[in-house]
Amino acid sequence: MKYFLWHALALLVVTAVLALGYASLFNKHLVINSESGHEIQVGSDAVSNAGTSSVALNRQNEQLTLSCTLDNTGYAYPYCNLNFVLGTATKGLDLTSYENVRLKLSIDGPDNDLRIYLTASRSSSIQMGDEMRKYYSVEIAPSDFNNDITIPLHLFKTAQWWLDAYGKNLFDTEVNLANVLALQISTSSASVPGDYQIRFEQAVFSGKIISRATLYLLIIAMWGLSALVYVVMHWRSTQLQLNESQRRTDQLQQINDALQLQSKTYQQASQRDALTGLYNRAALRERAQNWIERVEQHNDRLSLVLFDIDHFKAINDNHGHDAGDAVLIQLAKYCNEHIRHQDLLVRWGGEEFAIFCPQTELQFAEMLANKIRNGMRSVDWPEGLKVTASFGVSELYVGEPFTEFVNRADQALYFSKQHGRDMVSVTGLD
Repeated sequence: MKYFLWHALALLVVTAVLALGYASLFNKHLVINSESGHEIQVGSDAVSNAGTSSVALNRQNEQLTLSCTLDNTGYAYPYCNLNFVLGTATKGLDLTSYENVRLKLSIDGPDNDLRIYLTASRSSSIQMGDEMRKYYSVEIAPSDFNNDITIPLHLFKTAQWWLDAYGKNLFDTEVNLANVLALQISTSSASVPGDYQIRFEQAVFSGKIISRATLYLLIIAMWGLSALVYVVMHWRSTQLQLNESQRRTDQLQQINDALQLQSKTYQQASQRDALTGLYNRAALRERAQNWIERVEQHNDRLSLVLFDIDHFKAINDNHGHDAGDAVLIQLAKYCNEHIRHQDLLVRWGGEEFAIFCPQTELQFAEMLANKIRNGMRSVDWPEGLKVTASFGVSELYVGEPFTEFVNRADQALYFSKQHGRDMVSVTGLD
């Protein structure tokens, strides 16, 4: 939950920054000037309309100066213009994601107005005349804006002269800046004859890398994805907890089966054997669960040495039960003196004992069993008896039921009994 709250707070911060800072973020610019690499052309009525106006272009540092003399003797509507080519005959620039254009320019002459054109393509035909070029324009007086004006692109309209020249109607007035071929700076439609100088520094188109609507969709998608990730993680965490709970329940059941806890009386029994003072099987309930978890989760080891006094019935029959009890007590004392503090010595039942050895591999448990077996020969047993024992050794494997772990040690013990006694037998997973 704490992680989710921090994640939600981070999302809120990101959302606020993106939404409130949109005006200053994701900006892009297209600069057009004498150094931008675009082809520069000049034109006048003398070029296109058999007029008599003249035009010349001078370049000084980054400023372009278009000097022209307008003469209406050859053409009634004289003009001159400066063109920046933005594309090929049919493939231009897509300006639909730009919002405005900033123009730094001025004009000196009898008329102080300028026309700004964006020329767009209407056809993919290679042979393309003016009817297939559409002209969008605005008319401005640069001096009214201190020769530095920012024009929203939505103010550009289809040029009236183009509509009239080609018999277009209302449905042809739509502005589409998806394929702009040229930016043109021209004298105005009402320019009178005379000398003009148009000074041009630069045009900067500004827009957004992504639109506001797209940004909001991305924010919504970000929140939706985060919510989905949270739901999946929460579901996964719940499943893991349920699986772990079930696994622990199964392990406890296995331990209960191994210890044969079949009645309420046995569950409440003392954990100590009255005769020897050793732990009994009930003492394993707490410890066995911890051992199993360490084996499965921390790659720890657990081995079992199970052993049984040889011919114990004969000792009871020939020397009496008191002698048999004394042997059990002496063996318990001897084993306690020869095991580590972390090992657990248990009276398994009757004359049978078990040593549970945490953090111990199979081979070292076998060494312990042989150490005890050999040492029993030098013990001072009651009534001068010679006491031996048979041993079975096993190691718990990951994923193995606890009962199977104990059964394998018991089978190894049985093997020792059947093959001469006073020996150690070891069993693997097979």
